[in-house]
Amino acid sequence: MVHAVIANADKRLLVESASRAFGGCTAIETEGGWLDPETNKLLVETGVQVSIGFAEYSAVAAWASDYGYSIGERFVFVYDNTREESIPCAPLS
Repeated sequence: MVHAVIANADKRLLVESASRAFGGCTAIETEGGWLDPETNKLLVETGVQVSIGFAEYSAVAAWASDYGYSIGERFVFVYDNTREESIPCAPLS
């Protein structure tokens, strides 16, 4: 199973896109935060994590990068059991 986390994504549209691309998915809303050392403020980011079974890591990474690009994100986070990486968003070529 491959997972992608996309910040500021619309859950319904993300599920529709992933289902078209991969035949189905599971999606959950996420929220994460961190303390910005420069401002000493807590920064919170919301997003959607989509889990896709029976798909190649590279295919999910390319799809997530394209989807993130389409909504104006700079990076998406993709991971599976063996790797995790922050991928720059770019359109599919």
